[in-house]
Amino acid sequence: IQFSPTSTNPNSCHFFSAAKAAAYDSGAEKFRDFDVFLIEETQKSAGVDPKSTPVKPPYYILEQGTCCCPDDDLIETLEECKEASETLGYNINDMSTSDNPWNGRLTSIPPGCMTGVRDYGNHLHFNSELTSTSSRSDFIPICKDVTQNSASVDPKSTPDDPPPAAPPTSTQNVGKAVEIQNGKVCDPNRWLGLQTVEDCMALILADDSCNQAFFNHATNGDQNCGCVTDTSVDCSSANQQDHPVVRIYQIQVPTSGCSPFRQEITGDIPGAGDLGSLQLLDVSQCKAECCARTDCKAIQFSPTSTNPNSCHFFSAAKAAAYDSGAEKFRDFDVFLIEETQKSAGVDPKSTPSDIHQLPRTADGFTLVFRQKVTSGTWLRSADEWSVNSHDSAAEQYSILDQLEQFRWPDGKLVLRLEWPELSPSQQTWKQTLNPVTATPGSSSRPVDGYEPIDVRYTGVEWGGLERSTNSQALLDGSVNSESWWYSVGLRDAFGGKIPGPDAKAVSEVLMYAQLPQAQFRSCSTVNCAAGEDNKGSGTSYSNPGICTSTSRHLLFASTPGGFESFEVRTVAKGAHCCCVGVTKSAVCGPFQHEKTGDIPGAGDLQIFSLNDVDKCKAKCCENPKCKAIQFSPTSTNPPKCHLFSGAAAALYDPSSKFQDFDVFLKN
Repeated sequence: IQFSPTSTNPNSCHFFSAAKAAAYDSGAEKFRDFDVFLIEETQKSAGVDPKSTPVKPPYYILEQGTCCCPDDDLIETLEECKEASETLGYNINDMSTSDNPWNGRLTSIPPGCMTGVRDYGNHLHFNSELTSTSSRSDFIPICKDVTQNSASVDPKSTPDDPPPAAPPTSTQNVGKAVEIQNGKVCDPNRWLGLQTVEDCMALILADDSCNQAFFNHATNGDQNCGCVTDTSVDCSSANQQDHPVVRIYQIQVPTSGCSPFRQEITGDIPGAGDLGSLQLLDVSQCKAECCARTDCKAIQFSPTSTNPNSCHFFSAAKAAAYDSGAEKFRDFDVFLIEETQKSAGVDPKSTPSDIHQLPRTADGFTLVFRQKVTSGTWLRSADEWSVNSHDSAAEQYSILDQLEQFRWPDGKLVLRLEWPELSPSQQTWKQTLNPVTATPGSSSRPVDGYEPIDVRYTGVEWGGLERSTNSQALLDGSVNSESWWYSVGLRDAFGGKIPGPDAKAVSEVLMYAQLPQAQFRSCSTVNCAAGEDNKGSGTSYSNPGICTSTSRHLLFASTPGGFESFEVRTVAKGAHCCCVGVTKSAVCGPFQHEKTGDIPGAGDLQIFSLNDVDKCKAKCCENPKCKAIQFSPTSTNPPKCHLFSGAAAALYDPSSKFQDFDVFLKN
């Protein structure tokens, strides 16, 4: 091989046969910064040729049973047919037939070069009837790729020559090929020849006429490499056809070596990317390309745009111009690399120093982890405990490095796992062991201090959460076992899914931890202004913070039974809250969550535009007549939060459903 750590045109890595390697000349002038690497038996001396030899074979094959090669790609001589067959791995000398290769003239088979699929192997044919338009089910046409035989760049261009324009392809910082379908082919497909999966991926990424996110490979057959010629198709959900020997692979491009990105779904960086733009299919490719550019500090990406290009690259100066209040440009999201966020007016990506300020569920649980299968990068790496820690709404989120802060006075952690697509969807338990800091393989089953609270799944050796004993996941619940069911922080895709409970595969997993009630702030710890009487001393409530109202309002403390409300007053907007004349309400809730069904009509008590279901529940708790709510995470018309009286709640119909509104019935 010859390799350059810097070259992009010509390509950085070149492969040589024994004949070419024997031409190596140690005294010849070195070509740029390309180093030579010789396998031991080929170390002979001679001159070095320019780097115009194509990396990919100059021949390819069509689908079996089809016709015909494009006119320019038609092989017109028997000699070139033999060369093409050898190049693609079809060894004609090993085939047990006297007329191999067959050479004749027929109108009933494809023109030019082809291989016949036989029980004994592949039987090479050359049909000199070059005007034939016939196909035959047992023939695979072999074509030449004329684009690989024409030189386009002077390989000896000097460093003073102007650099070539960047090609519209994704970065060569390749991650890995992940199998997403077995026994399927993604159409439209063009076969490129016999390759390993890894070499096939490299071929695909070197050819911008191929889809840069997916490819086909005959892993169960002759190892043929398939180029998906529709560069925009998403093979994970479309264009899949049955094919017994073919598997579909997705190319996952890493962003390692680059600071994490923070996604902003509002706002805009004015103008197009000052560092250029590319047409890329996936945001992970856009991020990886940015990481490969030392001056790139932000991107904007659209999953749909083709004009302008879908991926734009910005320098630090342009990234600093990000305006979160500006009108969003179409469906382009902004992604800021961490070190540019401060200058761009975005809070640093660190876990809040006070975990009490994080959102909580109605029963006092804080989200500490989310992993969701997406089309982009969603797998975890080793010891990746903090992910998008600033944004608990992100599809990939983790503050597991903060788990120890949730330990209760009795020494235990109160934990919950949730799999939204299953029913039941949750289970809750206690354990003493902190699985994040535990040593892999040190746990017994169940883990130390395990105590079930509401556990619905106990199969596949469930016993609490442990540090995983293998490299497939960070944590798992199949304790003291080689399995990794109940995965938290999956590192290797499990058939495109996440191992969940009881040998079920899921597409999303969430983990929660409950703050001990003793850690909820009390009124006695909040500073009151002069003249204010803090009569609520010692009463616990959550999220005191800074008040946003100049009058009285309610704060709600989460308890295992639901909500408890407290009346609070402030002296001025922005001042600390003080408890005055505090009275506890009756315990409100818990709420029974119904993902199906409907309460007819709009809320007969009140309707609110609230973005959080817990805030909607809190409004219901404020109103003694409220017996149920309906909430949608997406609706804008009608508003998201509807409050219902007992009479209206009694009309709940479990067989009906309105949009994505869920029903919550107050017990």
